Amino acid sequence: MDRSLHATGSTLIDHRWESVVTTLAGFTTRPDLIHLGIWDGMGDFATTGPYFRIHGRRWALTSGTLACSLDRTVLSNDDVPDVYHVPHLAWPDDREWVIAWDTDEEHVYSVGGSSEAIASVLAIDGLRGDIVPYGTPADGWTR
Repeated sequence: MDRSLHATGSTLIDHRWESVVTTLAGFTTRPDLIHLGIWDGMGDFATTGPYFRIHGRRWALTSGTLACSLDRTVLSNDDVPDVYHVPHLAWPDDREWVIAWDTDEEHVYSVGGSSEAIASVLAIDGLRGDIVPYGTPADGWTR
């Protein structure tokens, strides 16, 4: 991968992201290899690739440990160290779960995984969630 992730032990990023990721850590055999997608349209996350496309958007792909996905220095632009991004997509190498965050919704995560993994995420104190069956159209559920 173009961008090798290494945790530095600095301040962790967004507490909601931290809560969800650390909860899901118990539901993967590969916390040592997490794949992250960051929307290229953020403009200030510099990478030379690799990239992939979903629904017309280009995403920078990078990989590292679970700890890296929580470290703001790892997810910052080298030219602007105070700017960092919570990944828009994350999944472990064993694909036991996935987290997706729409680029336009700053506080809404979608999580896919086993029933046990989802129950654990829903039990996180301070988070609110709804179970939406796979394939439900976006207008088929409300908050």
